[in-house]
Amino acid sequence: KNTDLQSSYSYLLQDRITDQTSNKESFLNNSESFFTDSENNSNRINSRHMFNFRLDQKLDTAQNIRLSASATFSDADYTQLSSTINKDNEKTLSSESYRDNTSNGKNFSMNSNLLYRKRFGKPGRNLSANLSLVVGDDDSDGYNNSFNNYYTGASPIFDTLNQNFLQNNRRFNYGARLSYVEPAGGYNFLEFTYDFQNNQNDFSQEVYDVYGLVQPELNIELTNQYEVSFSYHQAGINWRFAKEGLVASLGANYQQSLLDGTLLLSETQIKRDFSAFL
Repeated sequence: KNTDLQSSYSYLLQDRITDQTSNKESFLNNSESFFTDSENNSNRINSRHMFNFRLDQKLDTAQNIRLSASATFSDADYTQLSSTINKDNEKTLSSESYRDNTSNGKNFSMNSNLLYRKRFGKPGRNLSANLSLVVGDDDSDGYNNSFNNYYTGASPIFDTLNQNFLQNNRRFNYGARLSYVEPAGGYNFLEFTYDFQNNQNDFSQEVYDVYGLVQPELNIELTNQYEVSFSYHQAGINWRFAKEGLVASLGANYQQSLLDGTLLLSETQIKRDFSAFL
């Protein structure tokens, strides 16, 4: 049997409803007290589709390939209504707040890996090569509304917050690894490795303040957009001793890294390179 194929699919649905009510009395040092009544009602619905795949292919007695992949699609909805009412020692209203929050998020992620392995004629001598790919895309949006009223001063203070938000986060990562193991006599082995990895991330968050029926206004302080890429090359050598349950290893690696990013709102470029022995 030279080919082995496995695959699976699963689906998950969660619907969680939470209702909380509390009535609390707090005592101060002067023997007075104040009262807090709060309610919190929330509903969170999550659904998820999950796919898995694995293919093992035996090329001959010394070589084989494995291809594996997994993908997830998910959707999440969240709503929350809450209120807090504070009263003084005489049960006179001192402050109150009401919050109405909602969000919706969609997510896609995929991981894939391709592995090649080869054994040579000499026991312990082998070669392996690995390629990896990770992709992700997250989108969410929603709004946050809150009303806060204070009655302890000479005149009431009314504070209102009404915001909408949009968020997107994209990821694209890929890499490669090469490993060669050579027997070094007795129970000793030398491994030579090379790794390359590149991680890219694009992020955007926009927050808008809403004032009545007028056009929503972009909130610069809460808005953020950037693009970043981090990559590295790493070469290493490792010594390993293995005999009858006793294993010892020692290794060294040299890595060169590059960080390249842009803060889009301020048009700021960030570029750094590093090198180090690990």
